[in-house]
This record gives sequence, structure tokens and C-alpha cells, in this order.
Amino acid sequence: MGCGDEAWYPGCAFVEKPRSAMSVGRLSSEIIPQADRLDIVLRVLAFIEREGRRPTPAEIDVEFTERYVGYCCQAATLLKFLDTSYKITDKGKLLLTLEDDLQLLRVICAFEESEAGRAWLRWAGVKELNDLDPESASDFLHACADFADSTIDRRAQTLCAWAREFLELRGKRKGTSLSLEKWASTQMHPCDPEALAQVTALGPEDSAGIVQRLGPGTHRVRVVSGFFTISGYQILAKRLTGAEVRLLIGQDERNPFARRSVDDATTVLRLFRESLDQGLPSATRRKEIKKLHADVLRSLVGIRHFEPRKQNKLHAKVYIFDLRAAYITSANLTVNGLRQNIEGGALMTSRAHVEYYVRQFETFFHEATPITLPILEEIEKSWAFTKPIPPYLLFLKVMYELFERLPELETPTRYELAEFQRRLVRPVITKLLNYRVAMLISPTGTGKTVMASHVAAYMAQEQHVHRVIVVCPNQSIGLNWRKHLAAFGRSADVITHGLLRRIEVSSTDNQRLLKELQENPRETDLYIVDECHHFRNEDTIGRESLLRLLRPADGKVRPYCLLLTATPISTGLRNLNMLLDLICQPEIESVRQIDTVPAVVNVTLPFIMAHYGIRQKGVPGMALRFGEDHRYFPNIRIRTVHYLSPMVDLFKIIRGLQLKFEDGERIAVRCALGGGEWPETPQGREYGLLRALLARRAESSPLALHRTVERLLTSIDQGALRPVNRDELCAGLRSLADKACAPAEDSKLQALFEKVRELHRETKVLIFSEAVDTVEYVADALQKRFPKRCVAALDGSTSLAERQRIITRFAPIANGRKSVSEDEPDIDILVTSDTCAEGENLQDAMIVVNYDLTWTPLMLTQRLGRIDRATDQPREVQVFNFYPGAVEYDQLVGLWSRLEERSKELSVLTRGQVIGEHERRLEEIPSDDLGPVRALYENEDYNLFLNTLLPTPRYMEIWLGATEEERQLARRLPDGVQAGEQRHSSGCYVLLRYEGTIHSIFLDRTSQRLLRAPDDVTHEFLVKEHVFTERDSATIAPPESFDDEVAKAVRLWSESAGIDVDVVTVVAAKFLTRG
Repeated sequence: MGCGDEAWYPGCAFVEKPRSAMSVGRLSSEIIPQADRLDIVLRVLAFIEREGRRPTPAEIDVEFTERYVGYCCQAATLLKFLDTSYKITDKGKLLLTLEDDLQLLRVICAFEESEAGRAWLRWAGVKELNDLDPESASDFLHACADFADSTIDRRAQTLCAWAREFLELRGKRKGTSLSLEKWASTQMHPCDPEALAQVTALGPEDSAGIVQRLGPGTHRVRVVSGFFTISGYQILAKRLTGAEVRLLIGQDERNPFARRSVDDATTVLRLFRESLDQGLPSATRRKEIKKLHADVLRSLVGIRHFEPRKQNKLHAKVYIFDLRAAYITSANLTVNGLRQNIEGGALMTSRAHVEYYVRQFETFFHEATPITLPILEEIEKSWAFTKPIPPYLLFLKVMYELFERLPELETPTRYELAEFQRRLVRPVITKLLNYRVAMLISPTGTGKTVMASHVAAYMAQEQHVHRVIVVCPNQSIGLNWRKHLAAFGRSADVITHGLLRRIEVSSTDNQRLLKELQENPRETDLYIVDECHHFRNEDTIGRESLLRLLRPADGKVRPYCLLLTATPISTGLRNLNMLLDLICQPEIESVRQIDTVPAVVNVTLPFIMAHYGIRQKGVPGMALRFGEDHRYFPNIRIRTVHYLSPMVDLFKIIRGLQLKFEDGERIAVRCALGGGEWPETPQGREYGLLRALLARRAESSPLALHRTVERLLTSIDQGALRPVNRDELCAGLRSLADKACAPAEDSKLQALFEKVRELHRETKVLIFSEAVDTVEYVADALQKRFPKRCVAALDGSTSLAERQRIITRFAPIANGRKSVSEDEPDIDILVTSDTCAEGENLQDAMIVVNYDLTWTPLMLTQRLGRIDRATDQPREVQVFNFYPGAVEYDQLVGLWSRLEERSKELSVLTRGQVIGEHERRLEEIPSDDLGPVRALYENEDYNLFLNTLLPTPRYMEIWLGATEEERQLARRLPDGVQAGEQRHSSGCYVLLRYEGTIHSIFLDRTSQRLLRAPDDVTHEFLVKEHVFTERDSATIAPPESFDDEVAKAVRLWSESAGIDVDVVTVVAAKFLTRG
């Protein structure tokens, strides 16, 4: 078919197509517009945006009825400029920001994507309104409408009027485009034809230069490309004036999304959308993006996607300029293809050759699917069209990007993260990637094992981690870790705390593993240190062993490390700082500064329940959603059991003991404990330890005190312990043992009997004691007193297999046992040392007894954490704290204070080290230790107690306090949004994304100093200082120069990081000025 034939390419005229009502179905009158005046529809829409209500005819100065105004509202709703409640939509708001002629053109696009528009196009067998005959409206409705003929005639008039106006606006009349193109091809091109014929390309910049040389004077450009970006289009359009551009997108494996989607068109849109967001914002770039939007609306740019069905994939790259020249190349319509990559190409100017390419192009273009509307919508969702938003919404957007947008796992797992867990996992992953270390402080029972397993799976999936090593309290907990990680498709090596502390007899394989890990560290190792608070004391063997793993001697290899704990503070802030030191984080001076530590993620259970808890009708308590299930944390009621104790007389004796030893007091403590260490005691804090131990054993039980004294006397007799005043000390110790009461006289034990007697026979009771001897003492006494109840004892000497059997028999539901064995009946009462206070699921228990006075918030929280776990039914747990009474308690505190003072005096007299030579610092006892413990013993609120230990930052509370509607709005915000606010600072804050990683910066407007997160400060610091704001904070519009200020900040950051600025995405930016 020659070029002289008017029909030589499809689409130049209205082409009759087979028409079928079967392809459309029956249409309701509700989807067909009734308002034939589009200008009145726009006037009604503008009034609704301004006034927030539907206008009267007089208010918009028209001589129509109220009914016609209703027709206008119906039309705007069908076009999705109003919602069903006649509130203006985001699409409607954007429409009203366009120039008048562009508003009507945008209405055309909205009609094409409306239900009625799509049905008309399908019936007519065409793909765009450009190819639709307006006069076919009546035939269309008579064939497809499901309403009366009289109604059909009126609605057909409306559709016909709309279509006529659309075609007039787009300037489409038969033959017009073709004649202009033929005319343009007869004119002299600015480039010399002979010179053009010699053009070839094989290098960067060559292709860009060629297409730009061919641009001036061209009427129509046809492009075939595997994909395209906004920057590539702008290179092509730079020297075009009023030209029409037709883009035919095929397929290219170099599209970074091509292998991630079975929908080729989706991959094209994703790359184009990303190209809109990448690069520096500027007034010039904003103008260029808006020009492309206007050109698309005016039909100067048409875009289709060739989806291969019966034919092969379209893989060519061709640029055709009128009928004059065709550039055949390997370069896609991207900045890389045209300007940066080394691409080959040759220019053809032979008329016959060019006409061949034009015919082929038009054939494929006609078969292709229009994607002009999706491209238009992507442009409209970009930063170039986004108005400044309230600073509160920008704050929510930043928090979503930093802490909520969770990377997905490619391997399915049966563990679906709860919403609150997702909010914790994301920042943990971010901190590991930024700093190689992280510490997650999350309450017991909130699924730290599941969260850490998700983190490990993601790190392994992305090839950051090749081996996972779990450091946990014991092998029983290690088995649980292996089970969870296996569910995420990962294996793990397990190292126990006991192995690191050299107090556990371990297999040769475990010893060999530890040695191999210490001698051959890898950067791709991830250490998950469970219950990391065990390593909070300095100069202990366990801590030194752990540091050898986390900080290899050569200093060159640093493995990843994730610390997990619910209770980082035991005796004071020093504990927390020692944990921070494990991962090389800065010390803090107050727990209120925890949010300034780069690698820490912290949350409390009351905070979680307040923001994620769900109340169900008719069900008491608050639930959390775990997948499809609702789980309930218990309501914990704390009660104090006062008993009359013989401790007063015993303390007098203890206070008078001459506890001086030739080899130091630490050896005496080991002897008293039977060769073990007191876990809370680091090297260098020795004075007063034995006296404190004797006092605590006396408070625990007569048997614990008696056996402690026996061990000391035996050690003295055998020469293992050499007191300075042997005879006096031995006499004092025997006097102490003689005054220990018998069980029948033990008022504390009798008080326990009374509590157990009051309980229902099937109520499970969990009893904690600090002393192993007391565990034996209480268990034996309870079994004798209550022979019909099954009582068991558990301590650190219990074998792993026996431990698991006992725990399963005591808490069968929590540990998944489905049947009861006659040989192994359920255990009713479990008496345990604090070895069972960590890592075990014991939530079958409804009663917890703290039989010993607990001196640390840590141990209180760990003990209660065994039952403070989510279950499928609401429940109430009672906690009984055995307490010797106010007078005895005060005497005990007084003893501690006097021990501290004596330690200070002794250090001065001996000229030894003054700092650190005592078990606890005096200033830490009342504020961080005894105060919270005493409050709990005096029946204070448990949730309040948890929140005061390590509070959640205020900005986190505000973020999670947002309504679901506000959160959804923030999630839908496009990249590149801006806000302005008056603050104490002056400058610009920018959130960036580079290769999937988030960065944030702040450029001070006065000093021009650039702060970078996570390099210089934390993301949290910049959020707290410059982004965090309240819901009702005032908004100011950023000035026109703000784009350039953002560009300057991003350019400075890119230069410091050695990153190409064109591949950086500005996610959000905030203009700050002093108020």
C-alpha cells in the first residue's frame, strides 16, 4: 500500500469495526451521564471544592434546574471526580488545578476509563476515543442499554455531545494528521540530508545527539523501545516543537522489573513511575513533567504497549522522524540508553526504507494496547503534581517509610507477623543494615523469637548473612530457636550462655564450634544474642567470651549482631550502658535518652496494647491480632503476702560477722554457693558480697541459710577458705545456723500453705525462689502438706530431657501437649529457681508466687514474663509477693546502705580502687532498683511499672496514635511530597531512597552544615528534631525556591557518598523556618 493512499496506516480515519453487544453486556442507566454541558459540570465541581456542598443554580450563575445540577454531580461521580457522598476526590482536586483547556481534556481521559466509556469502545471495536464515531452513540445504547427507548435517546444525545466536544478539543479530523505529516516531509530539514545519511553511532552520548539533531522541524516522531523513562523522553523532546510523539513499548530484559511480574505492561509502568521519582527536584524538572502531562492530554503524545500473543515479542529500538529518517539502534528511550551506555545505531534516510518502518510501526501500534491513561495517572501521582501537605501527614509518611514498610520474604512461612511486630521488625532490619548491630527491647511474650527469625530470614534472603548463630540461655531454648528458624527456611548454630561462662559441661562438638567461631569470624555471620541482659556486667567470663565473638581480635571482620531482651536494666543505668557497649553504641545519661541510641529499638507492652489492642464485644480484656487469630495478654493482679519473719535477729548476727579473708571475699562467696558464681557480681565489686548473700539466704528459707553456713564451715575446715579471724567467724556462723527456725515454725512457709489451701484443686501454681536449696525445701514441704496435688521442683541441675518433661507436664497447653498420660500426670505446683524465669512458656499457670524478696526489676519482669504471654482466651493471673513487712524491709535497706558506706571506707583505708568495689552503687539503689521493686510489692500497677522501666519515645506514641484513616492516607502519599512548618530550626529535611535503603539529611540554612542519617546521627534524632509534630500544627507553604534547596541538599549528600544523583529518589522534604 503506497503512501499516497489515505488509508495506508490505521487510525487516520474512523474505521468501521465489527460491533457486538455480547462483548459489553446489558448496561444500567446509572452508568450513563445525563449532563450534556461539561463546562457546567466543571463549574459545579469547583463550587463543591470551595464550599464543601452542592450548589444551587443561582450560586453557579446558570439558568438550569436543581435537577440539572444533580445531573452534573452524577456525571462528576461517574468520572470519579466526586465520591458517592458528593465529596471531591483527589482526582477532582487535581483536575481543578489544571488550565481551563486541559481540564476538559482531562475529562476526556476520565470518560475513556469510565464504565460507560469502556463499554462504548468495546462495542465499537476501537481502543481510543480518537477512533470513535460520535454518531454511533444511539446505536450503541439501543444495542446494549437496559432501559426505555425514550431514556436511551436522551442519554445518546449526551454521549454524542461529549464525543463531539472531545474530538474537537483533540483536533482530530479525518486526514488532518496525515496531510500535515506529508507536508512536513516535503520541507527542507535543518540538517543536511547528505550529512544525515552518513550518521552512525557506537558510543555514549551518540544516540542522544542524533535524535536531538533530527528533532527541529519534525511533525511526528514514532519510537519503538523496550521501555522508557521520563528522562529519556525529555532527551527526545528537548528540540521538538509542537510535534506529535507516538511511543510503542515492547519488551527488554534490561527492564529491572521484567523478571518480577508476568504482566509486561506493569513492568513498563513501574519503571516509568520510578523514573519520575528519581533525580533532583527542581522548578525546571517540574515544568518538564507537567509539559509531558499536557502533551498527553492534547494527544501530542500517545503511548501503547505491544503485548505478544500470536506473534513474537517486539524487541526493536527504532526512532522515526516523519517520512524523512529512521534511526535503527540498540538504545532504549532512557537516559542510560541515549546518553550513558555504549549503544550502536545507524540512520536511514532512504524514503522507501523509512516508509517501510512507518508501515510496520503503524501495524504494530494499531494492534498494541493503549497505556496512555495509566501513564497519565502515574504522572499525576508524582511529586510534580502534589501540593504541599500538612506537616503532620509528612511526619506519618516519614515514619511509615522508616519503620513500617516491611520488606517481604520470598519463602512462605507459617508465622505471619502481627501488626505491632511488623512495626518492630522493619527498624531492626534497617539498623542492622546501617550499623551491623541492633538491640531489640520488647516485652516478654511479644514474639521476639519470631521477629528475630524473620529478620534473619530476610538478611539471608538478601545475601547479607550466610550463617546464623544463636546465643541463648540453655539447650532447651536453643531447640525452640532451631524450630522457629526452620519454619523460616533457615538453620542455626546454638551457643549457650553456660558455655560462654564456662560453667556448663558441653559436648566436644559444641566446644569445637565455639573455637571455630572465635578463630574464623565472618562478615556474613549473624549473632542473635537472646536474653542478652545476662552479659550486662563488666569483667565477667561470659561477657569476655561473647566479646571475642562479636569483636574479633584483628578488628577487620565484624559480624552482624542482634541483641534481644525484655529487661535491659537490673540494678541501674549502668546495666543498659554495658549492653550498649557490647555493640559499640554510645553511653546514655538517662533512660529518657534511649531513643538517641542509633541501634536500639524499644517498646513496652502497655504501649503495644494501647495502640494495637482490640476490644471485642462481650469479651473482657484487650486482644492482639496474630494473623487471623486474636490473642489475649492476661490481666495481672499483684498482691503482697506479709509474714512475721525471724530475720531481725539474724541480721544482727550477720551485721556483726567478721567477714575478712586472706584470699578475698569472692572466694568466700564461691564457697558459700558450692563453687558457683553469683551471676550479678562482676570482677572488682567484692566488698560486702558475702554479707549480702547471707542476708538474702536468711530471707529465703531456713534450709538455704543452713546449707550456706555449712558450706562455709566445711570450706574453712578443709583450708579452702582462710578467714582472718577464724574462731570468731566460725562461732558467729554456728550461732546463725542454730537460730534458723524449723519448718513448723517458719511463718513464711505457713503463709504459703494458707494461700495454696485457698486455691481450687486444678489451679496451677508457679513458685519462684532465688535459692536452689529453698526450691527443694518448699517443694518437699508442699508435697507433704498437700499429698493429693502433684508437686515438682526444677533448678539449674535438672537435665535437659527432664526439664522438658516437667515443663510440658506443668504447662501442657502452652507447650502443645494434646493428651495426658497416666504415667506422667499433670503437675499442679511447680517450684523453680530463676533458671526457669527465662525463655519458657508457662502460661497455663494462673498463680505466680515470688517466694523470695526480689531485688531487681529485671527478675520480677522475667518471672512474670513466663505467664505474661498471649493466649487464645482472656484470663486473670494473680501474683503473690512474699514480703517480710515494712520494718524488716527498712532494716534490710539500711543494711545495704551501711554495707555501701563500709565498702567506701575500706577502699580509702586500703588505698585500693575507690570506684566499683561494691556490689551496687548507692545512688542506683533508691531510684532504679529498690523504688520500682518496692512499688510493685506495695501493689502498684504492673503496666505502669513496665512503662517506667524504659519508656517509649513521645514521637513514637504520636505516630502510633494516628487514626487508621490518617495512616492509610500517609501510606498512599507519593514520593516527593513536601510540607512546611515554623520550628526552632531553619533549613530543609529530606528523606531519600537509594537502592532500597532509606537515608535522611538535614541542611542548616544558616551554617550550610549537612547532617546525615545514619552516618552522622540517627534517623530518630532527625525525626525528633525536625519532623515530629502534633496533629494540629500549623502549615506554611514552602517557597518556590524550595525545590532548588532540596536539590542542593541531595547533591551535597550524593557527592559525599559518591552516588549518582540521578538514581536517588526524594521520598519527602520539609521546609523549616524559625517562627
